[in-house]
Amino acid sequence: MSHIEYLHGASCQNQRHRQQPFGLAGQRILYVGGRRNANKALRTLIEDAGGEFKGHDGGLEQRKGLLPAMVAGADIVVFPVDCVDHDSVSMLKRVCQQQGVDYHPVRSASVGSFVELAVRLFGGQGAGVNQLVDVCRS
Repeated sequence: MSHIEYLHGASCQNQRHRQQPFGLAGQRILYVGGRRNANKALRTLIEDAGGEFKGHDGGLEQRKGLLPAMVAGADIVVFPVDCVDHDSVSMLKRVCQQQGVDYHPVRSASVGSFVELAVRLFGGQGAGVNQLVDVCRS
């Protein structure tokens, strides 16, 4: 199954238990910011791939003061540059560097941007984000 077929099935139709284009093998992923619906799809995607999803809204409703402890419990931190405030990004970068946790900004709060990163970091050969987004729109 291609990454495009997976994304179309899992994200657009919100179906579970599909073959993953990558494996997360227990990786604890902290996702900061984003959009509520996309974050629900990301949780499903990450958990189906064997990872653990932790989310923080970047300070909208949850306190930013929670971020250092959440970073400490993560293997990697991911945040969409289009949907998180600059203060949270600065704090995340500083805390990640202090705690030795890798952080990865993604282009947008879309599921496709996360899939592209996950394929690059954890395996497989990624399809372009435009192809992934086009499939979801069809």
